[in-house]
Amino acid sequence: MITTSGVRAGLGAVELVFPTLIARLVYQTPLRRGELTVVRVLGGRQLIQAAGTAFIGGPDIHQIGAFVDGLHALSMLGLAVASRRLRRAGYAELTIASSLAVASLVAAHRTTRGINP
Repeated sequence: MITTSGVRAGLGAVELVFPTLIARLVYQTPLRRGELTVVRVLGGRQLIQAAGTAFIGGPDIHQIGAFVDGLHALSMLGLAVASRRLRRAGYAELTIASSLAVASLVAAHRTTRGINP
């Protein structure tokens, strides 16, 4: 079974190691050097969050993760609205972050009920 942590770790690894691949395939927008650095930082954040949820676990960790993903989604909505050039990247990240937030909330609920998330 693929877990939220597994998906998050895979995404984070690709963002960290291959940010230009993410820019080309997901964002469909060439990114500048500083923007590629931001993608790498976000990938590192995803890896840390995946490790925290996988090794610490528990509903509180999943809820904190959902909150962080929600903040990220809101910031990406702001990017999509503010930047015509990065609009597709903003909406892509908004979709990814929102999906991970919902998955984290489901995992928190399942953990609370004693079901393996």
